[in-house]
Amino acid sequence: MPRTSSALHVLITADAVGGVWSYVYELCRALPDVRFTIANMGPLPSATQQKAACDLKNVELVCREYRLEWMEAPWDDVDRAGAWLCDLARECAADVVHLNGYSHAVLDFAAPVVVTAHSCVQTWWRAVHGTQAPPGWNEYKRRVHEGLRVARLVIVPTRAFLLQLEDVYGALPHARVVYNGHAAAANEALGKEPLVLAVGRLWDEAKNIQVLAGAAAQLPWPIMVAGSALAPDGTQAAPNSLRSLGVLDREELFAWLRRTSVFVSPALYEPFGYGALEAALQGCALVLSDIETFHEVWGDAALYVPPKDSAAIQRVLAELIAAPARLTTMSRSARERAERYSSTRMAHAYLAAYRELTNAQSPHLVNA
Repeated sequence: MPRTSSALHVLITADAVGGVWSYVYELCRALPDVRFTIANMGPLPSATQQKAACDLKNVELVCREYRLEWMEAPWDDVDRAGAWLCDLARECAADVVHLNGYSHAVLDFAAPVVVTAHSCVQTWWRAVHGTQAPPGWNEYKRRVHEGLRVARLVIVPTRAFLLQLEDVYGALPHARVVYNGHAAAANEALGKEPLVLAVGRLWDEAKNIQVLAGAAAQLPWPIMVAGSALAPDGTQAAPNSLRSLGVLDREELFAWLRRTSVFVSPALYEPFGYGALEAALQGCALVLSDIETFHEVWGDAALYVPPKDSAAIQRVLAELIAAPARLTTMSRSARERAERYSSTRMAHAYLAAYRELTNAQSPHLVNA
């Protein structure tokens, strides 16, 4: 990738497991005059993801299958990944190192480090189990705490999640909230069908998809689920009365969202929720779990349900399905609210952060 003397160069980490990939792609796409080296760790991105990233003229994608810090017994890989990142930062003469994880913030990078906090095992455990994470996660907690402490800047996608982090790790005076963003839908959401769609791994306790099985059996519309049913231990989660679509790539998911009337998320833990944003931009009405982060992002543009109450979820969905005028109103409200969270607005905030750290000139922003 050619380098110009005026271009700000950012080494940014990514993984292809969840919403981090969408976030990194949207940020890179919205800042075409910033040069990005994406260092992807963990499972390799799909061929579709790799092509989308490599089609961006300001991006170089490099991948290594190092285990991520929240995976089982990751620390040898995390340390090897750290050495690799230091080499990459030197080779590309990075002006900023932008980490979408925590542990590597302690490394001796020549460039300033910004950490974006997308999620955390400790806060996940509290939300899902209502207790502290067991002692086996103490090393993880230590490394996350140290990374948060030494990073020049910490960015968090919601105020509610910032409070959760500070409850575990203490005050973060160098943190700020920047809402995640997404480009507006390329196509108008026309021809909606009688479908309810959920997105999430069927085996993931935090996504809580299995609670929808009881609701689905009593609804006139099917509940479709996009996401893997294969757990890391090799077991297969049974979809029961849900209709599994399996793992979808970006364009396949958007095609389903354009057809879908209602998006439902019963998540117990969602620091932001890219799935809901993508659904709202495609004209879906939102039925979301009654958690603080969803309320912060969506306000009165969504309907909220107790995430562990299958009967209540069924009742809210049934009432919405039976009221076409209300469904139309909720779809419109969600779309209008979603337009607040543009990739341009997110990119402006990140560019300001990069400039604070480097005193760089402001490159051009692409409209999104």
